[in-house]
Amino acid sequence: MPKTIRIPDFEPTNDMKSAARAVFFAMAYVETIRPIVKKYQHDILKKYKFRTSNEKIESGRRLFPDEIVTDREHVYMLSRDDFNFYLEECRVAQKEAGLKTDSPDHCPLLVAESILTDARTILCEAMEPFTKVNKHLVLCSGLDNYRKYIDLSLKLLAPFVDAKI
Repeated sequence: MPKTIRIPDFEPTNDMKSAARAVFFAMAYVETIRPIVKKYQHDILKKYKFRTSNEKIESGRRLFPDEIVTDREHVYMLSRDDFNFYLEECRVAQKEAGLKTDSPDHCPLLVAESILTDARTILCEAMEPFTKVNKHLVLCSGLDNYRKYIDLSLKLLAPFVDAKI
């Protein structure tokens, strides 16, 4: 477990505490949703053994014709019809898993990850008066630095965050 940082006489604002709390809850939400969604996506790919589309190969996106797609990160290589069928199967699996989104076209995992991204942005904005660093500056310094900035901010604020729902 990561250590928390305690700065003497540091008293975070309510915005800082709320933002950190939102990030913690969003992180937990992503980690709860991820295994469920990944499993049903994997199971659908395994069951139907979709193959890469020739139209994708002709466009120069893929070197191996007629390859079975086993990774959810490669579903963009499916034909339009196979992709639409895959999405419909995901919608059915999503409903069976009891996962709800505002639109049936939205993937619960992508929604959860988007919520986490938004929460991190709010945290950066809340921390800016204290750190004098804005999100764009830290992002321009590299994704690793952005992750470290978020992690350090969370470690600083963790002792002040009320975990009650």
